[in-house]
Amino acid sequence: MNPPRSWRALLRRAVPTADRNVVVEELDLLYQMKAELGGRRGADAWYRREAIAFALTVPLARLRQFIPMQENSMKDWASDIARETRQAVRSLVTQPGVTAVCLAALVLGIGANTLIFSVVDHVVLRPLPYHQPDELVDVWPSLFMLRGEVGVFEDNVSTARVGAYQRTTGINAIIDGASRRLNANQVAPELLDILGVQPLLGRGFLAEEDQVGRNTGALISPGLWVADYGSDAEVTGTPLVLDGVPHEIIGVLPAGFAFPDSDQDVLVPILMDAGNPGIYWGSGGSRAVARLNAGFAATQLHDELQRLSEETRLMNPLWTPNEDFRASGTIVPLRDAMVQN
Repeated sequence: MNPPRSWRALLRRAVPTADRNVVVEELDLLYQMKAELGGRRGADAWYRREAIAFALTVPLARLRQFIPMQENSMKDWASDIARETRQAVRSLVTQPGVTAVCLAALVLGIGANTLIFSVVDHVVLRPLPYHQPDELVDVWPSLFMLRGEVGVFEDNVSTARVGAYQRTTGINAIIDGASRRLNANQVAPELLDILGVQPLLGRGFLAEEDQVGRNTGALISPGLWVADYGSDAEVTGTPLVLDGVPHEIIGVLPAGFAFPDSDQDVLVPILMDAGNPGIYWGSGGSRAVARLNAGFAATQLHDELQRLSEETRLMNPLWTPNEDFRASGTIVPLRDAMVQN
């Protein structure tokens, strides 16, 4: 009569190899005696308890032998670390030149990693701070467009809402009688609405404010509002002279708004004067952002812009571009375009 095979297998795994045969055979003999005297059910229960006891007590005994060894090893390791640290400090103190180089490298490394993570966090990890950002695309990011082209797109595209913008190198400003140099960008009046952004104070641009004589409104950044206007809640309506042209502050941009640039101080309307061919068809450097209309994909917008490009090519009164002058134009998600920039 043999004990249950599963419990016997557990016992064999629990007992060290050197003692395994002796222990297993002894328990087998005791099991047979108990089964003959008290029946198999009682013998099975007894054998099960013995197998579990060996399975639990043998690893604990091994662990008790192992712990003192680990404690001694940890003490030795801590002692080694302390000794090496003292030696390193003495070396740095006695060699100030090496110390300066090490510290400079450490500071630069930490700073570079912090900067990289900050950029990745704001541009890649976090969603764009705009309404439904997955609908936003950059139109032909590798190409500069004429204002006339963008104007045709804004008025005729059916698959998306298109808005122009153009970066400006910098402008001279007069604030409270003092001359200042500001970073300014030009945008289509509907650009903020396309992005789904509302001013912190005041209003955005009106549709007609990209026309001659109407493009005198200005949206200022929160930084400029705080630094130069003392967070004045009544700042709207304040005069602001930009490159010698009188403007009026119509609103303050929301905190964190960074389109098209994070360091911009002022946004002004881009002038779309179709009656001045030199500006409308001869002034390049414009770009465009678009929000796809419901039910349309970026590929459909791309195809529509390619068809309109042929029309704008023939509409240009100053020169006629080659037939394939926009063939390389692409449509990319706005997030991807901002990462590339």
